[in-house]
Amino acid sequence: MESSTISPAAGRAVDAPTLGEALRRTAANHPDIVAVRTPDDSVSLTWSELLKRVEDVAGGLAKLGVGHGDTVAIMLGNRPEFHIVDLAAAMLGATPFSIYLTYPPAEIQYLLSDAAAKVAVVEQAYLEPLLEARQDLETLAHLIVVDPDGTREGTTSLADVEASNPGYDAADANVGPDDLVTLIYTSGTTGPPKGVQLCHHNVMAAAQTVERLHTGAGRPLPPARTSSGAGKAPVRLRAWMTYPLEYPMIRAAPAASTSSSGSPPRLT
Repeated sequence: MESSTISPAAGRAVDAPTLGEALRRTAANHPDIVAVRTPDDSVSLTWSELLKRVEDVAGGLAKLGVGHGDTVAIMLGNRPEFHIVDLAAAMLGATPFSIYLTYPPAEIQYLLSDAAAKVAVVEQAYLEPLLEARQDLETLAHLIVVDPDGTREGTTSLADVEASNPGYDAADANVGPDDLVTLIYTSGTTGPPKGVQLCHHNVMAAAQTVERLHTGAGRPLPPARTSSGAGKAPVRLRAWMTYPLEYPMIRAAPAASTSSSGSPPRLT
């Protein structure tokens, strides 16, 4: 495994050139600190455990043909698997993106087509509209269901994907700082949604800015957690994940309702 070659001497996670390298450095420097957990601790993963699961899912995705430059759609609620799949795709040099949970099939199909998604990862609650949206999409080759008892004909469980390619070495992906790490689609209020492209360098620069702002002012970082509004895709907290010394945990929080003004969810 690539992670076994990373030592604490590799440097700080916040200075890593890519998100995958930041994860590997964090896991090497803080293997036993909790990285992702649910509020009731029914799921609790340390950084080393998170890295292992990310690498295993990356291996499974690679076996399905996902590689550098491909896109992976994610239609999941606020749950730990979101981060695992998101990081796994990024580690391969693929580009993950989120789909709003309230989108009807026609809008889901538009995003899948516009992004040319090769794989979609979904939970059982949103499987039906995604199955309908999948019709007539030649680019979407694989549909992965997170819930083990939620698979249907033509779908694969995340557990099977995760176990399908043990020992995969993500170093072969050769991901660089200028490679895309995500697409963030606009709401489409004035026209069709548009995918905003961010590369690894963008995300790591944001993490470095957070560090400079907070350490320069002498204030500790606030507790990091995920927060999602009703029917909204989870807020991504990648920048927080690269700064584990003060607040290492990413908590999958219960969904919060949107404000009366309809503004997007905010970090709390």
